[in-house]
Amino acid sequence: MTAKLGYNWSKLRNFNNGVSMQKIIFLTLFTILITITGSANAENVCKLYPHWDCSKSDQLTILNKFENFIAKHPQKGLVAFDWDGTLYDEHIPLPGKSEETRSCQSVWHYWAANHLSKYPYLFPSFKTGKGNPNEQANNIKRQDDYIEGQVFQPASPTDNTWKFSPMGYDKVVQIASFEAGMSLNQMRFGITQYLKDYSPTRYGFTKMLDLVQRFSDTGFTVWIVTGSNPYYLGNLITAPSGVNASLNYHIMTACIPDQKNFSNFSNNCFISGNGAKIWQDKNGTYKFSSVYDDRFLKEEINENQRSAVSNYGKELVLRQLIKRFNKPLVFYAGNSDGDYYAMKFLLSQAPDTMGVFVQPDLSHSTKFKDLLFSKACKDRCIDMEQPEK
Repeated sequence: MTAKLGYNWSKLRNFNNGVSMQKIIFLTLFTILITITGSANAENVCKLYPHWDCSKSDQLTILNKFENFIAKHPQKGLVAFDWDGTLYDEHIPLPGKSEETRSCQSVWHYWAANHLSKYPYLFPSFKTGKGNPNEQANNIKRQDDYIEGQVFQPASPTDNTWKFSPMGYDKVVQIASFEAGMSLNQMRFGITQYLKDYSPTRYGFTKMLDLVQRFSDTGFTVWIVTGSNPYYLGNLITAPSGVNASLNYHIMTACIPDQKNFSNFSNNCFISGNGAKIWQDKNGTYKFSSVYDDRFLKEEINENQRSAVSNYGKELVLRQLIKRFNKPLVFYAGNSDGDYYAMKFLLSQAPDTMGVFVQPDLSHSTKFKDLLFSKACKDRCIDMEQPEK
C-alpha cells in the first residue's frame, strides 16, 4: 500500500482569506533564513567563547548580552576584574592539608615551604639565625596562617574558636612583603615549578577568562584589580606553565616580572595589587623589598591615610585608572564583599555600564547581595553561576 503524498494546491491557494501562494513561500523561506542566520550567529559567538556551552540557552543568552555590550561601546573603555573567586579558584587544597582550602597565593606559600630543600632561595626573610630549613618552613606557614585568619587564640582552655588575624592595611602589607629578599628571577622560577603541581587547567575559571580575552581582543583596556601580589599574579599568568600557556590565552602578555622584562612589567602590566617595591643590589639584580608599593593608590589618598588594594582601596584604584587613561569605567566583575566598593562605583557611572557578580556567597557577602538586588543593578548586572573549571 502506497501512501498518497502531496497537497491540494487549489485549496491551499485560497485558504486563510486568500493568502497567496507566493506569500506562503516567502514567509516559509524567510523563517528558514532567520533560523539559519540565528544558528550561524550562535556558532560565531560560541567560537569567541570556547569554554561556554552554547547548547544551553541560559549560557547563550549571557554571551549575547556580552556581545551586545561590546557593540554598544565602540569607543571602548576601562574594564576591570577581581582575581580570586572571579577568574581563579580560591578554594584550593593546601599541601599536606587537603581538607583545608585557600587562595592560590596562599597555596604557593605552603608549597614553597615544603620545597625549600630543592629551592632554598625562596622566602629568605623567614630564615632563622642558624638557617634551619624546617624552622624556616614553619615560619612561612605560620605567617600565612596568620594572614589568612587561621591562627587561633584560645578564649579559654576549652575554647579555641577565636581567630587572630590582621585586618585592612596591616594585612595586605604583610602579603606584599612576603617575598622580601627574593630576586624576580627566583620568584618566577619557583612559581614555574609550583604550577607543575597546581596547574591552571584545574583552577582557572575558563568562562570568565574567555571574557577577559574577548575584551582584550576588541580593544578595551583590561585591568585585574586584586588583593594578591601583582608579581605573583603576573607569573601565574605568563610563566611557561601558567594560565596563558596551559589554557591557550594571550592575556596580560606584558606581565613578565623577571630581570630582563622588569621595566616593561612596571610600565605596561595592567595588574593592580598589593606588592612591595623593587630595589637593585650592587650587582644590578632586581629584588623585593619589604616596603609597600602604593603607586596604584597614592594619587587618590591624602597624607593622613594608609590604603591598600582591598575593599574601598579598589575603588581608589579605579578612580586613578580613569584619570590615567582618560577613559570611562564601563565594566567590573567580582565575587565578594571585597568588591562591593568597586562595583558600587561602577554602577554610579554611566547607565550603560555592566557588572558581573560571579556567584557570590550571599549568606556572607551581605553588602554585595544588597547591591545585586538593588535598583541600580537592574538590567545591567549579571548574576553568573560559579564558572566550571
